[in-house]
Amino acid sequence: MGIFSFFRRPTPEEATRSIVEKFVLASLLYSKELAHPDNQQSADAGAEVAYLLLHLLDAEIFARFGTPRRDAIFDSIAQNVIVAYTKSVLRPETPLNLLFEAAKQMQDTLNSRQITYARCRSFLGGEGGFPGIGTMVFAFCFFVHRALGRTNRTDVDDILAGEKTIPESDGRSDFPDIETLLYGVAWLGPMIKTIQIQNDTKYLR
Repeated sequence: MGIFSFFRRPTPEEATRSIVEKFVLASLLYSKELAHPDNQQSADAGAEVAYLLLHLLDAEIFARFGTPRRDAIFDSIAQNVIVAYTKSVLRPETPLNLLFEAAKQMQDTLNSRQITYARCRSFLGGEGGFPGIGTMVFAFCFFVHRALGRTNRTDVDDILAGEKTIPESDGRSDFPDIETLLYGVAWLGPMIKTIQIQNDTKYLR
């Protein structure tokens, strides 16, 4: 490979591969850094990183290419991320049918997360940058909170979208605390900046 190859534009295939590798690596890294004793719960929490990144990627692809190209480009990348992550967190000897079921469950969850994140008012919040209800970061932290077995609440769509407040009568432990939210901001911000979704997306076709 000549030195000038470092200055050429990446091909769409190379850009796709770069996105998939970055998303899967970020998800695995987050899962590991949680240092949670339950491997399955850690893997589920790590998958939440992939869902959020895929949502941000979807918005970027739509803005650049519009609906017709978005469907083809995004669906292919999402499927590759799901398959790669599933294979990474399951044992090599896992039967094919179980791999398929795990991947299908991830796809269904991604579809659900797409709806939730689309309803959020912003990624991080206002000028103060605190991720309160109605932000994607708050929703992300809640999903991680639930993946780690700290709540089993499912009736939270309107709260995560910022359309309802958390009632005083609700158990506050069902939602991420301030420390968890701040950790989410501290982890997601640098990670998203490092991945540079926009840079790879512009080479997709």
